[in-house]
Amino acid sequence: MKIALCYFTVLLCLVSGCGGDPDSPSTNELVALNIIQKYNLHIEGKPQTDDFTLPQEFNDANWGLKEIVCQQAGCDLTPFAGQTVSSVRYSILEKYDGEPLYLWILIKENACICAYTSVREGSGLVPGVFPVNESIVGIWVWYGTSGGLAGVNETPGNTGETRKVVFEDNGNVTFYTNGEVTLSSTYTSATEKTIMAEDPLPVVKVEGISFIYAYSFPSVDKLKLQENVVDGFTFEYWKEWPRGKKWRSGR
Repeated sequence: MKIALCYFTVLLCLVSGCGGDPDSPSTNELVALNIIQKYNLHIEGKPQTDDFTLPQEFNDANWGLKEIVCQQAGCDLTPFAGQTVSSVRYSILEKYDGEPLYLWILIKENACICAYTSVREGSGLVPGVFPVNESIVGIWVWYGTSGGLAGVNETPGNTGETRKVVFEDNGNVTFYTNGEVTLSSTYTSATEKTIMAEDPLPVVKVEGISFIYAYSFPSVDKLKLQENVVDGFTFEYWKEWPRGKKWRSGR
């Protein structure tokens, strides 16, 4: 997903207020509402708006993580380092692991430069900042397999293997073991009924594999793939972030 997808042009009529209705949304709110519609989010109450200056570098635990989750939404904060930007914060009905969330939209010159969610005050979730769109696209490094009829528990340590899977945004997927390609195929993602839950779950279908995987994100840097079969395996991965960056929540 490209940065351009975050961009929203506001018509002159809307910028000027078209009559000055005091209840009409501001220009920044119109940009934010476009993001809300794009990701099919559900807001409650009125937004809180503010202006602040971004740090010169995004290398601490706070803004380093925010930069990473913004990249996952197709945005990049680095060109705006040290600049004053506007933020619009909404309370949303969507939750993360049962926790209520805020939606944050950062805006510069009538364009969204970043969107992310965070837990609200009083939450115990750490770090508590999440991508606005959790995407399976990326490079995922394996760190564990469990389940199956024998109840296996495999890790790189007890198998001596390194594995990873690469989901590309063009629909290609490649599985590696010890640096060698074990499967090069295509994939599609959807939301379907599975044996794991009553409600439909996000699933990924890999051409050449007879069953589907239900997938989830236990944290911003983790992917879990579960075979949608009785006594299936569960595969867990760390995300390898762009530009050599790695984030290990809770480590």
